[in-house]
Amino acid sequence: MAEIILTPQDVQKHKKYLIIAIALHLSFFVVELLISLLISNANSNAADSVDMLIDGLALIVALCVVNKSTSSKNKASVIVGCFQLFSALLVLTKIIYSFFYPETVSYIYVVCFGAGALLVNVIVVFLFKKIKNQGMHLKASYIFSFIDIYSNLGMIICGLLGMYVLHDKPVLVASLPDLIVATIIFILILTEGIKIFIEVKHDGEKEQEK
Repeated sequence: MAEIILTPQDVQKHKKYLIIAIALHLSFFVVELLISLLISNANSNAADSVDMLIDGLALIVALCVVNKSTSSKNKASVIVGCFQLFSALLVLTKIIYSFFYPETVSYIYVVCFGAGALLVNVIVVFLFKKIKNQGMHLKASYIFSFIDIYSNLGMIICGLLGMYVLHDKPVLVASLPDLIVATIIFILILTEGIKIFIEVKHDGEKEQEK
């Protein structure tokens, strides 16, 4: 990717959007994680909260490299990709544990937080849509939020399934929608991380060709 020259106005706009997105992601992470641990027992809530945390950290990294060189932004994207892969491992560990030690899931929280996370990610996608091509760090943030929309929709659908179809089933059976959604989120987190490494590699190859 060619070196992108940003005006002072561009830099300020990028910082403003990043700060808004960071506040949304980290606030949602704290609330959703507490709910998942203390009330809902939902792996999907826990997985989504971890995803929110990693997205928030990725945005903080992106904020630190605003107006830096393309090389610095690509290095920041690699750090973000590492965050993604580590978080995927955490989510997978929680899913495996919950499969062998299932708990009753409060699906109302899965639906509510799925809807809330959907709103957060739609806002971030809207903010970053016009500036995503002004740096790999911004494109990475856009990719994360866009892919996360699908997992949020999955949370809502499976939450409704758990509430109205499987609510009277044995604990393991009733918890299956939650485990399925958490697994989908794990796959999406893993995909996000891998996609960032591929994008950075392509940028590096283009830079070498010039």
